[in-house]
Amino acid sequence: MPMNHFGVVGLGTRKYQPDNEPVRLCEEMLIPSCDCCRIGPCKLCLIWTVDGVEKHGTAIGDGEEWIGSVGGIGFRAYWDQSYCTINVELDEELVWSRSLCDEYSYNAVTCRNWDGSVDFETYGGDEGVFEWAVTEYLQLARRKGSHDDHAETACARHFCGDCECTCPQLCVTVTGGDDCICTGVIPFSGDQCTDGTVTGAAWQGDVECVPGGDIVNVSVSLTRSDYDDACQISGTASGTVCGTDVSITMAETLVSNCKSLGASWTETIDGVAYSVSVRCLECGECSGIITECCPDIALNETLYVDFIQIAPGPDVPPAGLGDDCSCAAVTVPVYGGALIGLGNDEGIWYSELMGWPCPAYPGGPTNWRVVLACSAGVFTLGIQWYNNCIALARPGEPVHCNPVADASMSQTGTLECDPLEITFRHDDPGFLFPSGICEGNLTPAHMMAIVTE
Repeated sequence: MPMNHFGVVGLGTRKYQPDNEPVRLCEEMLIPSCDCCRIGPCKLCLIWTVDGVEKHGTAIGDGEEWIGSVGGIGFRAYWDQSYCTINVELDEELVWSRSLCDEYSYNAVTCRNWDGSVDFETYGGDEGVFEWAVTEYLQLARRKGSHDDHAETACARHFCGDCECTCPQLCVTVTGGDDCICTGVIPFSGDQCTDGTVTGAAWQGDVECVPGGDIVNVSVSLTRSDYDDACQISGTASGTVCGTDVSITMAETLVSNCKSLGASWTETIDGVAYSVSVRCLECGECSGIITECCPDIALNETLYVDFIQIAPGPDVPPAGLGDDCSCAAVTVPVYGGALIGLGNDEGIWYSELMGWPCPAYPGGPTNWRVVLACSAGVFTLGIQWYNNCIALARPGEPVHCNPVADASMSQTGTLECDPLEITFRHDDPGFLFPSGICEGNLTPAHMMAIVTE
């Protein structure tokens, strides 16, 4: 076995790897069993472009092959050990192959970089361009200090917690006021060494609101706790939302995974609740792409739940206005929450706490909330009813309510995803709106809920 330039058998330290560069811990892995390469990318970003419209996905690898999909197209890349070529298959068709480090070949690739693209036509006749590239992250600098018996002078301590990496850009959503939604992507604005490692993690930029075109400036920082070195995220959001000037303080919130940051905050200003959520931009999409429930539905999108009466209410006197819950035939916007501790096939959208639009029986609900969740390929719609909602002592703290009732329904049948349309309907007329919600303690009319983008 050859000696490296440190006089050590084998690969040696991180300073001596293929391409004469250190292993990029956030993007690459060592491959102990591969004859062609001893290093390679961990994850690839996939892009499928048809008529100028991009769809994004990812492919995960073990060093010998990378598997993923986007736009309904299956992706597989793998090393052919016999010839040391990297091959790419789309829907099991070999579409691309390159030689490793062939100095006489203009299209040679290296172990750690074989980004590429091909023209491709699907079985359904769609023609477009399929691209793949190494997923990029920012490496957080380590600090001097003792940890796991390392010397005080060693760079042995993580930036914070056990985090090694973070994301170059953050997706931001700000909501509040008259259904205003402000979304955008803010870039990294922190401090980096000459080798690119991050010594101060921060992001800052403007996001635009619709309707109206108002602007909110958002600043976010990733720091460590002075007490236990835990990772925490905080920031500010200031600007104009629906014509109202706002200044929101995003208090320090603990995070466990800096590579897919996610957090959310709510602050009440002049009686109006404003929410801010942030999450990593990865492979051109905000973290939380719902790959199993519906492709291309991301957390930064606002979804809408239409509650529709499809049968008359019960004919029980006195049948006054709203007694059959027909007043609940409303459209409710639901906003994506941060994915904290969830996988890429899971997500959640939730509405603001709203006034219950129907006359209620004594002790019945005065407020309600709608929640849409996706997990393991199944969408679930939940409705929660409350009363006696009061704000806590300090401004900006959550509103406290007493629960009255709740209901939920799962959708396991075929979904319409392009565009998104999910219908929730039950044979029991009062399933979505349980008995006792409406005035007179009546069972509501037969209702259904339709979720759209």
